[in-house]
Amino acid sequence: MKKVVGFNQKIKLNYLEFSAFYIKNHPNDNLGKALENYLAKEIKGQNRRKKAINILKKIWSPQRGVLRDEALEMIPELPAKERLAVYWGMLLLTYPFFYEVVKTIGNVLKLQSDFASSQIMRKIKAILGERRPVEVAVSEVIGTLKDWNVIEMVSKQKGLYVPSPKIQLTSKQLSLWLIKIILKCSETEMTPFPLLTNDPCLFPFAYEVSLYDMENSSCFEIARQGDMILVGRRNKAV
Repeated sequence: MKKVVGFNQKIKLNYLEFSAFYIKNHPNDNLGKALENYLAKEIKGQNRRKKAINILKKIWSPQRGVLRDEALEMIPELPAKERLAVYWGMLLLTYPFFYEVVKTIGNVLKLQSDFASSQIMRKIKAILGERRPVEVAVSEVIGTLKDWNVIEMVSKQKGLYVPSPKIQLTSKQLSLWLIKIILKCSETEMTPFPLLTNDPCLFPFAYEVSLYDMENSSCFEIARQGDMILVGRRNKAV
């Protein structure tokens, strides 16, 4: 995992909605300038506003490649709740720190019904070290998840959270796109198929993907080792 934190500002859903639809409808215009105007009333502090703009510009940069282009194609066709999964995927793709935090939360929630912010903080600091930017960024990620209503605070004093009801994804295209995101973020070449159907990074979502769908897609490579079925990306450059 990269040591750069990068994600250092809470990002609200309407920021992502605005930037995604702006790029979709005005692909040749200056997103930074549009965001400066849009966020002027949303974020009062110039420094925090600049951080948010930089994050949003990076998320939707053409450097994100084909996965970014596919996201922009899907967004107008999806209901608002499922669009959240697109933004989630783009953040996983763009920010390894976001990926690490939500993976940690997802893994904790596989073992218990709630998590404490201090618990996540300890686990992330164990990976990245006792640095102030790490502490701030973990808080900003958790604050973002709370703002998106994918987690709910049940004890402010203890910093205790529970997951909100899962968001059901009805689009097969979206579910397969998320799998491509997970495979790209993963440090392994091939991933056991069962792990992809319940990945901790995607804990807010209920989604279904079948081996048949992957075998009939040009995006995935399927391998078999005994009884184990492994899945990887066919085009590693995408």
